[in-house]
Amino acid sequence: MIEPVLVFKNLDKNGQVVGAALQGLVAAPDKYFGRGYLKQIMKNSQPYNGMHVDIGTPNRLVFAESSIDLMSYYEIHKDSLSDVRLVSLEGLKTGTIGRHLIQLRAEMERRPLSSSWTDEILAQGLDEAVKQGYFKDGKNSHLLTLAVDNDVKGKQLIEELKDKSIPVIDATPPKAEGQSKMDWNAYLQETKATFSTEKYQEKIDHLISDVILGDETYYLWHDDELVNLGA
Repeated sequence: MIEPVLVFKNLDKNGQVVGAALQGLVAAPDKYFGRGYLKQIMKNSQPYNGMHVDIGTPNRLVFAESSIDLMSYYEIHKDSLSDVRLVSLEGLKTGTIGRHLIQLRAEMERRPLSSSWTDEILAQGLDEAVKQGYFKDGKNSHLLTLAVDNDVKGKQLIEELKDKSIPVIDATPPKAEGQSKMDWNAYLQETKATFSTEKYQEKIDHLISDVILGDETYYLWHDDELVNLGA
C-alpha cells in the first residue's frame, strides 16, 4: 500500500544528504498506535542528527521532537525568531542536543571541529559542556530551548537536564485542562482552521520554502539521493 509522506532531508555543511525522516500525511491511529501518523527515520541516517534550519546567524538552539513539530513551531513564532538554529530531535535524544551544541559552539568561536571526533564523541557534547563549566553561574542560559511535546516524557527530559545543571528554556506548547499531551503540530492545527490533506500539504510546502528560502531539503516522494539511506 502506497502512503503519502513528507521526506525531511538532513544536509551537512556541504549540502550532502546525510539523513532523512518520514512524516505521514494520512492519519492511521490503528496502525501507528500512540502517534497516529507514520514517523520514521530512514536507515543509514547519520546518528545524533536531524533536520535543521538556520534563521539569521545562529547563537542559540531550539529543539522540537519531530520535523513537522519544528515547522509548526516556526509557523507560530516566525515573527519573533532571529539568529537561531531550529533542530528536529526525531525523538528525545540528548545526543542530538549534544552534537548540535558542539557544532554551534565551534561556529560561534570560529574554529573547526576535529575530523577525528566520531558521532559518539559529538553526542557527548552536553556532558562535556558541563565538565568545562560552560553553563556555570548562569552562563549561556539562553542557548538551549526545548520545544518538545508537553507530556510526561517531554517534561521529564527538561527536568533531567536541569538536574544536571544544564539550563534549558521550557517552550512546550500549552495544553488544556484534561489533555495528557500536546505537540506543536497539534497546537497549530487547533489554533487555525482545519485543513484538507491537500490544503495541509500546500501549507507545509509554503512553510518549508519560507524557512529554507528555496533550498531543496525535502521531497514529497523518495528520490535518487535517498537510495543510499535505504529508501
